[in-house]
Amino acid sequence: MKREISVQVPGKINLHLEVAGKRKDGFHGICSLFQTVSLCDQLKLRSLTDAERIVLNGNFSCTPENNTIVKAVRIFLSYTGDKTGVSIEVEKRIPEGSGLGGGSADGAGTLVGMNALRGNPLSKDQLAKLGEKIGSDVPFFLSGSAAVVSGRGENVAPIKPKTGYPVLLAVPDFSISTAEAYRWIDEDKVSVQLLRSPEEIIKLYERGQPGEWDFCNTFEQVLFTRYPSLEKVKNDFYSAGALFSRVTGSGSTVFALFSSREERERAKKLLSKGLFSIWEVEMLARSSAIVLQ
Repeated sequence: MKREISVQVPGKINLHLEVAGKRKDGFHGICSLFQTVSLCDQLKLRSLTDAERIVLNGNFSCTPENNTIVKAVRIFLSYTGDKTGVSIEVEKRIPEGSGLGGGSADGAGTLVGMNALRGNPLSKDQLAKLGEKIGSDVPFFLSGSAAVVSGRGENVAPIKPKTGYPVLLAVPDFSISTAEAYRWIDEDKVSVQLLRSPEEIIKLYERGQPGEWDFCNTFEQVLFTRYPSLEKVKNDFYSAGALFSRVTGSGSTVFALFSSREERERAKKLLSKGLFSIWEVEMLARSSAIVLQ
């Protein structure tokens, strides 16, 4: 077994996200198209001599008990029966509460890192099952770079990504709680039509170009009334030449796809004086969580 391992995990954007009503298990059903982007967190895991000790170093707003990294370690140790402690140092680049999937990515990266640190005793399918216990989006980050995700997030159908469209992220100075955004959907009684099937989403994605996509994000219905600046920056993206723009996840980030890096650079200059931080990223073609060493 190795004593130290590093894992890189990317954030994601939701090109499509439909949210249905609550299921019997209390979760909302979704049908979403996920795509990883080149904004990454990096985790460094080290084995400790103290049995079952977990040390987490990083800049987080939540308590260790609610952190997906700590949850992932405990779930992994419980499942494997391993008693070895671990120290995890996180270089955090994906903002919390941004809709870019940082918490889920970190949970997935922790499972991959723990598995590599212990000599890879678990298969990808076993890791995915453990991922479901950490969070709804975690299984995706244990798969490829693009996928249609359904159920409550446990059903992941990988697809070939379209990586030729440069991306801008508009990141505000506020975060949005996913749990609160779901509560707003329930409170506002958002009318959700029957979810399109994963097969329909895949067909539209593969046959169409970004300017032709009939994709949506259900959360925009509740976010734009509470945060008008999100709708404004989305409209600003289109005015600046974006092919496609949506809120990602439950917010707070708005993303846009462009036909070229030149078009993206032009749009960035137009929007950089606004209230949002504008970041350039790329859509990834590689697997989600990768072991660096």
